[in-house]
Amino acid sequence: MNKAAKSPSSRTVTVLPYQTNWPADFATEQTALLSALGEIALSVQHIGSTAVVGLAAKPIIDMLMIVTDLAELDACTLKMVELGYVAKGENGIIGRRYFQKGGQMRTHHLHAFVQGAPQIAAHLRFRDNLRSNPQLVAQYSALKLGLAKQFNNDTVRYQAGKDTFVTQVLAQTAELPDRANGYHEHAAEFVFWRERSTIGLTTVLQWAQGLPRGCELLDLGCGSGLPLGKALSDRGFLLFGIDSAPTLLQAYQQRIPNATLALTTVAEADFFQRQFAGVLSIGLLFLLPEAEQMLLFQKVAAALIPGGQWLFSAPEQACRWTDALTGRESRSLGATRYLHLMAQVGLALHESYQDEGGNYYFAAIRN
Repeated sequence: MNKAAKSPSSRTVTVLPYQTNWPADFATEQTALLSALGEIALSVQHIGSTAVVGLAAKPIIDMLMIVTDLAELDACTLKMVELGYVAKGENGIIGRRYFQKGGQMRTHHLHAFVQGAPQIAAHLRFRDNLRSNPQLVAQYSALKLGLAKQFNNDTVRYQAGKDTFVTQVLAQTAELPDRANGYHEHAAEFVFWRERSTIGLTTVLQWAQGLPRGCELLDLGCGSGLPLGKALSDRGFLLFGIDSAPTLLQAYQQRIPNATLALTTVAEADFFQRQFAGVLSIGLLFLLPEAEQMLLFQKVAAALIPGGQWLFSAPEQACRWTDALTGRESRSLGATRYLHLMAQVGLALHESYQDEGGNYYFAAIRN
C-alpha cells in the first residue's frame, strides 16, 4: 500500500505568549551570520512577530538579511549549512533567498534580499507599525491565538487567516503621523545632504576622546548613521541608537550592523533600560517642544553613569526659527536656561564647542 507523504500544511501550529528570550536568541544568530558572511551581509534585522514585545508568536525567529549580491550569497551556501541552515532558494518570492533552521521544529527563518529590494521596506514597515501601536499588538495576538486553535494542524489556512490583517497594517502605514518632527517625510532629502557633509564630525570625535575607550554610547536622534555614528563605531564605541524615522533607522542599521536600535521618540523611549558613559544628541534638542526638552534633561541624567557625559547641540542664544528642511518651528532655550536645567538634574557644564559651521555644542557631565 502506498503511503501518502505528509503535507507541509499538516505541521502543528504552536503560538506562544511573548517570550523574553527571543531578542537574545536573535542577537546570537545575528552575530553568527555576520561573522560567517563578512562583507556580503550588510545587516541582519529581527522581523516578524518575535521582534515585537508583547506579541504572541510561533517560537520561530524571523530575520531579514540585506546582502550586497545574491550570487555571492549563493556561493556561501556551505557556510550557511555549517550554521545549521537549509537553503530553499527563492521559495516563491522572486529576488529572495530563503533559509530554514531547526528541521521540522523550525527555530529560525532567514529572508535575504539585495540592498534596495522593495520587500525590505514592507517587512520593516509591518514590524515598526506593530512596535509603535500596542492596540494592534493586542488585536494581532488575539487573531493568531484564535487561528492556531482553529487550524492547529493546517499552517496554510493559519497563514491565510493572517493575510488580511497584514495587508491592512501595511496600508495604514502611509496614514501614520510623522512622529519624527518631519524627518520621516523628508528622510531622503536629509540623507542626501547630511551624508555629504562632515560638519560637526571633528567636534564630536574631539568630545569622544574624553570617554572610556570602547564604551557604550547612546545616540539620540541617530539619523542614518553618517557621518557621526559610523565614525564612532569605527573607533570602537558600542552604539545604541534611537530615532522615530523608520527610513533613517533602517539606513543606520545597514551602515552599523552591530548597533542596537529602537524605533521610538526620545520622549517615549526607555533608553534600553541601561546606563551609558556617553550620550549624543546632535541636531535633536531644538526640534522638541519646550516640555519635551525639559523631560529629556531628566531622562539623560538618569541614563548616565557617574562621570558620564552628554553632548548636545543648540544655539547659545534663546531663539526660534523655521527648519529649512521640514518647515517646522525649532527653538533653542538658550545657554542660561540649559545650564539651569543641568543643575536641576545633577549635571554640570564640562565643555563647550563650536564647529566649522558655527553650530554650538554643550558637553554636560553627571556629578
